[in-house]
Amino acid sequence: RQMCIRDRECHAPMTAFVEPHHNGENPTEGRGFVSVGPDNVVCTVVKRAQRDDKLIVRVYEAHGATGTTASIEVPTLGIQASMPIGHHEIKTLAFDLSHPNAEPVEVDLLERPM
Repeated sequence: RQMCIRDRECHAPMTAFVEPHHNGENPTEGRGFVSVGPDNVVCTVVKRAQRDDKLIVRVYEAHGATGTTASIEVPTLGIQASMPIGHHEIKTLAFDLSHPNAEPVEVDLLERPM
């Protein structure tokens, strides 16, 4: 059986490359798309919601610390929030893109409000 082009693309190893420097509006240092703190809070997902005009952000507490307040900031969208997070807790939050100052809603993995 001959492989079609799509099969070859799926089974070929990925090629990594370094993006060359170019001018743009965003600074190259000191600011990313999303910042999460403190150091024991890790961001694993930033994506657009499946159905609504929302941004989904998933974070977890990585060091087993108690009494941590997680902070999330997406400066380009005007989103800023903080909330308590327990030891080894995972939080999935939905931010309303049409109301960036609104409190995020905690959602499950299917993006349903909890």
